[in-house]
Amino acid sequence: MTWPFENDTSAVEKKLASRSIKADKRRSVFVILTIALAVCLMGTLCFLYSAQQMKTGGKIL
Repeated sequence: MTWPFENDTSAVEKKLASRSIKADKRRSVFVILTIALAVCLMGTLCFLYSAQQMKTGGKIL
């Protein structure tokens, strides 16, 4: 029960909570995307290094 002299802040709390959840999801997606790009870059570099080694006739690692 809400008394006439009390402030009802439930709508504000719900709005702030939903904004926080959206920000957390956005941050998680950004982190996953960053990790995926880093893995892709490292894989590409390893592939290019091994291809260069095969081209010159050297042993691979």
